[in-house]
Amino acid sequence: MVSLSKYIIGVFIIILSSQAKADWYFKGGLGLNTIKNTKFSNKDFEGKVNLINTFPLIEAGFGYKFDNGIRLESVIDYYFVFKTNENSLNKNLDTLNINKKVKADTLMLNAYKDILTIDNFTPFIGGGVGIGYLHETSSGKITSSDDNTIHNLENISKKINQFTYKLSTGVSIKMNEYSNLEITYNYFNLGANKKKANINNPVCNYELYNVTLGMRFSL
Repeated sequence: MVSLSKYIIGVFIIILSSQAKADWYFKGGLGLNTIKNTKFSNKDFEGKVNLINTFPLIEAGFGYKFDNGIRLESVIDYYFVFKTNENSLNKNLDTLNINKKVKADTLMLNAYKDILTIDNFTPFIGGGVGIGYLHETSSGKITSSDDNTIHNLENISKKINQFTYKLSTGVSIKMNEYSNLEITYNYFNLGANKKKANINNPVCNYELYNVTLGMRFSL
């Protein structure tokens, strides 16, 4: 994975054709995610679930920093499992209740640009594109509006690989010549689980917001 990350970053360096001095660095961090306003739909049940669900992440990767304030990096984000609960009604007022666990990971290629430096503080903006991996497992039930009969649904498990992107802003704090502390606010769009959508696994759009605390170490 390290060699792949350096190869991807190397391609971007060639594209930029920059003659600026640059250095490799290692990056690691911890973060806390929030997922909100997940929409879901299928042919029978439609609605919107407002979720406020927090869960942690760990990230690690390698980057290349130019002396003109541009950084390019390849990072793996490991998300811990988060849970959702979805409720909806169909036109007959039958109630659908779905409990779901979702595991997500991403491999991202990110680019950042320093805005200005004040003492040891450097605000920056950036974003990235990559591949997202989702593993969903769900169970559920339907309660009939006529007689309150409960019908259990078949448990579902599916895995999805798809395009994902992020937008970021943050501040870098220089600790010494070889290390920097980073505080970053990110918006991640992991896309929608459109494959194999059914009554027990409705289409959901996963949008995450997180704050990460990380360190960069010069190599």
